[in-house]
Amino acid sequence: MVYGVLKISSRQFTFSRAGHNPILHVPAKGDHHFITPEGIGLGLDSGSLFLKEIKETTIKLLKNDLLIFYTDGITEAMNTHLEPYGEERMIELFQEDRSKSAGEYRHRVLHSLSEYMNSREIHDDLTMIILKCVK
Repeated sequence: MVYGVLKISSRQFTFSRAGHNPILHVPAKGDHHFITPEGIGLGLDSGSLFLKEIKETTIKLLKNDLLIFYTDGITEAMNTHLEPYGEERMIELFQEDRSKSAGEYRHRVLHSLSEYMNSREIHDDLTMIILKCVK
């Protein structure tokens, strides 16, 4: 789970992560990186340890920066040789052309996944949220 607050006026995103994949940050210029604030998975503790371990992180977004939230169903999707799609393949789709809209990136990922899986059955959820800072 990721819980975040986006302040559009200051372009700040403050969030906590509780067992979800790291967030992929693809800046408009420069190389990508994963953001993985400390925290334990939601439901693994009834309260005190969870509250002690969970940390907030704030990042400043610049124009055309991307934040990608995704489930492991995407990176663990298998092809006909039972090889996972992987993070690197996904990352390449966001770094090739940084001028796309969030919707175009979504289409690109879904198309790439479909081709990679080659009609194999989906065994996990495929969830992705793409946030692009446009102003």
